[in-house]
Amino acid sequence: MKRILKICFLYAVPDENRKVYTGFHHGIAYLSSIASLVDGKIEKKLFYLKHSIFNEAYKNIEEYKPDLILITCSSGQISIVKSFLSLLKKTKRKPFVILGGPHASAVPEKTIEIDGVDAVCIGEGEKPVRKFIELYIAGNDYSEVCSMWFSIDGKIKKNRLCEPVENINSIPWADRDIFDYQNFINSMPKEVGPEFLGSRGCIFDCSYCGAKCVHGKGIRFRDPYDVVMEIKNVVEKYKNIRLIGFHDNIFTVNLNWLEEFAKLYGKYVKMPYWCNTRVECIDDKKAALLKKSGCARVHIGVESGSEKIRSVVLNRKMSNEDIINAFLTVKRFGMKTVAFNMVGLPQEDENDILDTIELNRKIKPSWIILSLFQPYPGTEILKFCKNKETNIDYISDDYYSDKVFVNFSNVSSEKLKYYLNNFVRLVYKR
Repeated sequence: MKRILKICFLYAVPDENRKVYTGFHHGIAYLSSIASLVDGKIEKKLFYLKHSIFNEAYKNIEEYKPDLILITCSSGQISIVKSFLSLLKKTKRKPFVILGGPHASAVPEKTIEIDGVDAVCIGEGEKPVRKFIELYIAGNDYSEVCSMWFSIDGKIKKNRLCEPVENINSIPWADRDIFDYQNFINSMPKEVGPEFLGSRGCIFDCSYCGAKCVHGKGIRFRDPYDVVMEIKNVVEKYKNIRLIGFHDNIFTVNLNWLEEFAKLYGKYVKMPYWCNTRVECIDDKKAALLKKSGCARVHIGVESGSEKIRSVVLNRKMSNEDIINAFLTVKRFGMKTVAFNMVGLPQEDENDILDTIELNRKIKPSWIILSLFQPYPGTEILKFCKNKETNIDYISDDYYSDKVFVNFSNVSSEKLKYYLNNFVRLVYKR
């Protein structure tokens, strides 16, 4: 008879003002669903890992006594994970630890060397994690599982990458029950709402993005009917849902997919939603489909007002006129807009920042999201930072921190902080 396998998911998150973190993570949600498919009795729990609840997370794990811990984190949270694993060694029976997510996928050779890590999962985890759990629960050798590296008796065992899941419709719906999902919905019902994915990957290659480290090159789509049925199920299951969100990198990249989705969403869900797009992937026809199906808000990356910085540094080959027209198109169809911007970019000077402010004045977004540039492992933009310190330890655990750890631009750190704190005011109030 197979034993009970107790799995603990650890979600490493930045510290923030909210006392209770209720965030949702698609990767963990999918892996939790995959684990439920394994033949055998499995128990699962999720705990959040951040500095302010460090001891609480450790106490929870000591009480739960898991056999297996699956941790996901980005590079900004790797310091939290390292500290926690040092503490975990004090437990009487150390669980088997697998570390995955963007950081592990970008630099597996550094991740596997972290004290307390038994294995690293590279890229998408559904295939390797399911195979590992099947072998682990049966007591069989798991050292050959693809897309995983193992630390065995001081030696590193590197395995080939699995082929990506081509038919992502075969992956079960995300397990939202492992989270305090109703609390997540209640935390920001008008701004975020339940989040979904209709695709994986991206056809573009922005230098600062590490998505290809996890999903590889190219894009794969779910069946629009499957997406809509998942949304319908969530809407019927949970309360206080006022808005739906789509985390696809570019929701409008495929016109045929969008047409089918719009028809089904309008029939079965009929609820406002938000999505991400890109300047080259929005036009009158796509904007009309978004509006007709219920889209209320569209997020678009501006990043810099300098065409040179966008093209040479960010590998975003679009003109300022293209950006202005994209925002005009979305607004003409009655949808609100969100503009993503960065400051502190390599080769950027103060005039470039002023150009970014001026471009935002012209597009007049409904909201502005601003971040300080940080080069993440696995991204091409690290090449532009070769004359600066590229050790990941300086990276903030918060994407929107105003702390200038390392300055990669030609602007003083004092000026950068000024623009970070006054950017929105300068755009809207001149």
